[in-house]
Amino acid sequence: MRLSLRPRPETAWSFAFPRPDFVAGSYDGRTFLSPSNHLGEDSDHPHHTPVHAIAAGIVKEACKATGYGRVVVVEHRLPDGSDVCSIYGHLCGHAGFPMARDGSRVAQGDIVGYIGDRMENGDGLEHLHLGLRKGRYDGHFCGYARSPHCTPKHYYPPTEFIRARAGTMRLASRIESFPMTPGSRDLAFKASVTNGFFYGGAFEFRLRVLAGDTVRFTSKILKQKLDRGASASLLLPSTLTDTRTPQAVLELRAPGTESWSPVGDP
Repeated sequence: MRLSLRPRPETAWSFAFPRPDFVAGSYDGRTFLSPSNHLGEDSDHPHHTPVHAIAAGIVKEACKATGYGRVVVVEHRLPDGSDVCSIYGHLCGHAGFPMARDGSRVAQGDIVGYIGDRMENGDGLEHLHLGLRKGRYDGHFCGYARSPHCTPKHYYPPTEFIRARAGTMRLASRIESFPMTPGSRDLAFKASVTNGFFYGGAFEFRLRVLAGDTVRFTSKILKQKLDRGASASLLLPSTLTDTRTPQAVLELRAPGTESWSPVGDP
């Protein structure tokens, strides 16, 4: 077992499937605990198909492994302070189809590897094994319950876990502009948002006004606490006096993250 003192990952607020065509059990009927000791879900995909990180995290393993051929393990920090590790098994080792580097940071959707062929994947024909192990990385990433360190209590059912945490912040209505005060030429912007995440927290918002590729204005950061499922109306003052050509984009930064992302329509 190899433990790491590397920095913890950026908080993972949202999860997505490693492929849009991921179907649990589409390979050999293998779902979570079917067969009874199977600790993940197997999805049928051709050789060289790219596999994507299900959330932001840090790569803890990218190596050859018995029964997996090659495997990548990514540790994710959740907003409630707990952790989970995603396991991507049966990956490719051919030139030109690299796995993510051990110790690297990944964002949701980054490619972590490619599906291996039947000669190298260690367990049947071409497919992806996706596992979700509870807690911080401890050196264990078993595909089957064959030791006291790897039992069903150590793992989540992947599809159920991802679907529950696939939410996002969304606009409840369109972004509107209006005079900041009666008779003023300066404009303020208003946007209503709804927290569709699995978690609540203190979020940061900013408004960027664009004219083509040019940023005309970026607002001050507005902090707003939102519980899961809650909505709020945001008021964002600006120094703009007209909106003849721009596009207003509301952006979000969740607690424990560094990157900004746009808030989309419902």
